[in-house]
Amino acid sequence: MLTVVLLTDNNVRSIGEQALTTGLLALCLTIIFCILALSGLIFRLIGRPGVEILSRVSGLILASIGVNGIILAIKMSFGTT
Repeated sequence: MLTVVLLTDNNVRSIGEQALTTGLLALCLTIIFCILALSGLIFRLIGRPGVEILSRVSGLILASIGVNGIILAIKMSFGTT
């Protein structure tokens, strides 16, 4: 959410850049809505094992992003970057 606020700042971004940001946000929200609306069908297609695999993989990706953020914060606090 903060990214959208920063990318639509009137004092920094042009109207074209703000329109592009708004369009991309709308596209992402539409894709997410479609995935959530079709979640029952997706669950039937991939089954319980597929859902469990996707859950574990997404958890692993989320954990790696968190660890990366912590490592970057530690490096920045000691001025090693």
